[in-house]
Amino acid sequence: MNFGLSEDQQAIVAAVEKLCAGFGDEYWRARDAEGSFPHDFHRAIAKAGWLGIAMPEKYGGTGLGITEAALMVRAVLGDTGSQMPVCAWVTGEYGVSDVYLGVPARLGAGGVKEIVELPLTDAELANLRAAAAAVKEKVAELGAVDLG
Repeated sequence: MNFGLSEDQQAIVAAVEKLCAGFGDEYWRARDAEGSFPHDFHRAIAKAGWLGIAMPEKYGGTGLGITEAALMVRAVLGDTGSQMPVCAWVTGEYGVSDVYLGVPARLGAGGVKEIVELPLTDAELANLRAAAAAVKEKVAELGAVDLG
């Protein structure tokens, strides 16, 4: 039995370690001393597309497991360019903009390097766009989310 990490899991580790390296001990000590929420860290993790890694796909996440989420948290230090499904901010990919969506992406030192647009059938594209519209609708119902 092989208990080593898969290539995709190694890519998660490398990518998240890189992102987390920007938030050293002093950053966390200051948050502890202030008793404040780490908004900068949260914003960086969200912007890199990592918040939805273990979120079910029906809610806009990637549907991966806790193992991948834990590996992701160890991960943004490498610049591997590996491709894997993440929840990323889309800006026109698949004809969808301004929403976090579970999509395949190439990961690197700063998180998502590029979203990979796979060839989709008309039905698949319609379903993806409907999912994006549903996510936007739920966000609008909940009100604006202030990450800062």
